[in-house]
Amino acid sequence: MASIIERNGKYCVVINYTDDNGKRRQKWETFKTRAEAEIFKSKVQYSNARGLPKSIPSASTIEELLEEFVNSYGKERWSYSNYASNKGVIKNYIVPYVGKMKVKDVSPRWIENYYQTLLKSKKVHQSSKTKEEQLITPYMVKTIHKLLHCAFSQAVRWEMIQTNPFDHVLLPKCKEKPRDIWELDDLKKALDACEDPILELCINLAFSCSLRLGEVLGLTWKCVHISDDLINNNSAWIYVDKQLQRVTVEAFNELGDSAVMLKFPQSNTRVTTRLVLKEPKTSSSVRKIFLPKTVALLLKERKKQVREFKSILGDDYQDYDLVVCYENGTPIEHGKIREMFNNLIKENDLRPVVFHSLRHSSTTYKLKISGGDIKAVQGDTGHAEAAMITERYAHILDDDRRVNAEKFEEMFYQEKKQTEETDDEDIEKVIRKLKESPELLQILKSLTK
Repeated sequence: MASIIERNGKYCVVINYTDDNGKRRQKWETFKTRAEAEIFKSKVQYSNARGLPKSIPSASTIEELLEEFVNSYGKERWSYSNYASNKGVIKNYIVPYVGKMKVKDVSPRWIENYYQTLLKSKKVHQSSKTKEEQLITPYMVKTIHKLLHCAFSQAVRWEMIQTNPFDHVLLPKCKEKPRDIWELDDLKKALDACEDPILELCINLAFSCSLRLGEVLGLTWKCVHISDDLINNNSAWIYVDKQLQRVTVEAFNELGDSAVMLKFPQSNTRVTTRLVLKEPKTSSSVRKIFLPKTVALLLKERKKQVREFKSILGDDYQDYDLVVCYENGTPIEHGKIREMFNNLIKENDLRPVVFHSLRHSSTTYKLKISGGDIKAVQGDTGHAEAAMITERYAHILDDDRRVNAEKFEEMFYQEKKQTEETDDEDIEKVIRKLKESPELLQILKSLTK
């Protein structure tokens, strides 16, 4: 049942409903005009007539909306890392600034003022070690906008609001620096200087197979196919179906363990994170990748080394079937590989890049050697959509299109010009001959008559 009450020049729709515990409740929704109130009242009555649930979304402020949004949307769709990062964004940059704002009062103008306020505010550092004060970046504002836009789209579906005010917001300019990557000479120099077999293997897998670091560290021997026949036929391959990741205990408890294949033992019960082997980022990330012969032989040598560790340690070897692991079989985490990689760069005066840039280098050169075959490259990288490759690596595809234009010029226009020039030269020769021979000119005149 719903009724309209006029109060202080505004119109309130009073809704009587039953909550999830069976208790009768009353909710008030305020509108500026009677017409808006009548529309909302009609929707409530329509829902009751159709036998739809009589309880309604209770969120009225942004903070309440986000709480419902996380519980009903985020827990169903977000990965562990997305859940942790989005909860951090809500806690640090949304609730303290605009948490008490009424959802129905949010407008594009108000949102843009909120974003300008953020750009003048200090960034919240997750680590206590970081002492340098920094302002919130336009990139972070873009992240906040993406989260709020999604939440308010859900509010529209819940019929809490009619339109999404974030649809028409003008975002601050965000200049994204292109990721610096190694050229082939840089990579060869790094591999020549690398003396650690584990790091060498990680670099080769990331570059040749376009793997993320978590996929490298989560690779298991049952997914590595490197028999002699396969290697000799250049058909050795790996199957990527999991990744190593450290997740927060909160995210783990909230989202459950349906995506987890293996939980590694915890050395300390007080830690707030948990190391797991889990399903990849997206379903498209599950893929088969063929190996260059050199990388297949590196894996074969690594497998021989792992067998030796097992025979030496016996029962003390903790066998998780990992390709990249310590001598006792326990997993090597992201931070350790990044530390080894950074030391390699410093000690050999290499161009500074992050480990993930190897994946970008891989994609770049695969696009080049395949002549821009986006689908083939996408099969190796595991990107969910081909558009992610065309947008991020547009400069490589532009190079190929430039070469195509150059070839078009050589094969069509230059050949056409040469033909025209030859015709012009022939006409000039005829005219010259006629000038040199008056008799020939007279014959031509008589023929034309």
